[in-house]
Amino acid sequence: GNQVCPFACYDTTALAQRIEKAIFPNDLHFKIALTGCPNDCAKVRQHDFGIIGMTAPQFDPARCVSCGACIKACQKKSSGALTSHNYRPQRDPQRCIGCGECILACPNFAWTRSEHKYFRLTLFGRSGKKNPRLGEDFIKWADADSIVKIITNTYDYVKEYIDPNAPEGKEHIGYIVDRTGFEEYKRWALKDVHLPIQAEVNENLYWKGITIDKFPYRTALTVGIFARKNARLPLWRKQTGNYNTEGGVITGKGPSIGGQRYGMITVIILAGVLENELKLL
Repeated sequence: GNQVCPFACYDTTALAQRIEKAIFPNDLHFKIALTGCPNDCAKVRQHDFGIIGMTAPQFDPARCVSCGACIKACQKKSSGALTSHNYRPQRDPQRCIGCGECILACPNFAWTRSEHKYFRLTLFGRSGKKNPRLGEDFIKWADADSIVKIITNTYDYVKEYIDPNAPEGKEHIGYIVDRTGFEEYKRWALKDVHLPIQAEVNENLYWKGITIDKFPYRTALTVGIFARKNARLPLWRKQTGNYNTEGGVITGKGPSIGGQRYGMITVIILAGVLENELKLL
């Protein structure tokens, strides 16, 4: 957090301790991760709850010297939310991700961090054996009180809907939401939550992920591969071919490039098939 990192928008340790007091002790299967800014060094999108620090940059035109440093930083390092109008930066709140790059870049302190701390909340990322996926954005510009309340509400939701036959009485929240539907989860999660007026809530969430079926299996699928022949191609080229799978191994004829077929290949499925396409790097 901002105790050690200049990019961080808040003290992650203090908020983590507050969340711990609210949920401890509890034996349900929750994973909560916090990171100070959208750089996401903590990889919070791999957890049930990912809490990413944000700031609403405050601009003082009296201190601006029209150097353009903030605009360059935003364009090169962030989302391009700043543009120049009459030699002054103009911020697009829809594009701004609250990272604070403009604040760090300004040589004259024309940009400062907002007094209030804000957060982006992502939901239900996971690794696991069956369906690994990254968490999706649920709320932008949330406050700490709302974050804590949503997490405690989720405990009530899980107690209501957890599979009674779950191994060791634990089940990933994402699997429960997949079963009940996101609308039902949202109804529980937002109960008695009072979000800031600028908060943006995604009404529906759809998770991408990798579905791993049990082996052995037989299916036909289209895979993207990178192929070259006798090292004569200067770069790896992405091609497509049809393959059959058996016992976790894909075999088939290689792709045709310029009328030349690139031979038989055999590849091992390590992570399943993502949207019917396996991309090999």
